[in-house]
Amino acid sequence: MTPSSHRKVASLLTLSAVAAFGSSIASTSPVEREVIPGPTGTTTSLRYGDHVNTDLPTTVDIDNYSFSARAGETVRVVVSGLTGSLGPQIVLRSPSGSILDSAACAPGLFTCSTNLEETVLTTGNYTLNISDAGSNNIGNYSLHIDGYPTPTNWLGIGYGITQSTDIGHHSDSDFYAFNGATGTRVLLTATSLTGSLGMRIEAWDPAGNLIHDNACSPGLFTCSVSGELNLDTAGLYRVSISDPAWNNTGSYQFSASCVSGNCPTTIPVIPEPEIYALMLAGLALVGIGSRRLRASRPPEGSKRNDAET
Repeated sequence: MTPSSHRKVASLLTLSAVAAFGSSIASTSPVEREVIPGPTGTTTSLRYGDHVNTDLPTTVDIDNYSFSARAGETVRVVVSGLTGSLGPQIVLRSPSGSILDSAACAPGLFTCSTNLEETVLTTGNYTLNISDAGSNNIGNYSLHIDGYPTPTNWLGIGYGITQSTDIGHHSDSDFYAFNGATGTRVLLTATSLTGSLGMRIEAWDPAGNLIHDNACSPGLFTCSVSGELNLDTAGLYRVSISDPAWNNTGSYQFSASCVSGNCPTTIPVIPEPEIYALMLAGLALVGIGSRRLRASRPPEGSKRNDAET
């Protein structure tokens, strides 16, 4: 997905900026980032929204990746084979190195994609091993990692505003978010503009529960999919757009339309990582200043009149 606006990075956070933090939040997160893997034998660090386009150059090659997750988060990893003979395999390891889950696909006459979804129980660094399932083929693959739903890697949108963008790599999922009000109804619509691209819409309520999952297959033509949500909770709703089989790329349009009720007009925003760090640094400065001020004051009852000495 191509972000609609550039990232804004704050260079300084004063104490007054901490008080006005709400006005310092950028309108988008770093929606996606392509990562170049390190040399063979090393582990490449990933974060939510990252994707990798690389290859398995030998039949016994294993590519290693790591990412951080918090207890209770659900992680989705998608690996799409880009070479007809390659059957990608995913192995997820816990912070201690034990295997938590695995997934694989067999390519047959065409390429194949596989995905793994896991709710982690421990906060820490997790490892992914990517290989050919039979250790007998080489080829290219695309990997994408995200939260399910993603906690921060989304683009805030307003009602009735068409998003025109693209599924930029085979394993891609684009996340959006909108503010919802109790008792309103919202129509989600996604239309592929490329003949081979299917459309899948997934939606989550503010608590992170999956409340909608629908898809269309293009056949020889483009396709459209829609779903109406009856919102029973106020808060942030998140939506994912992807190709159902994670094996095609292309352009699409998406919109969230308010069709009943008094829907919010505000567009949700999330803090950039840099602003989070600067805000925490500013709060730390406030704490240090307060401690120094208290330390400079003499204890109660210790004041004496110099004339008495």
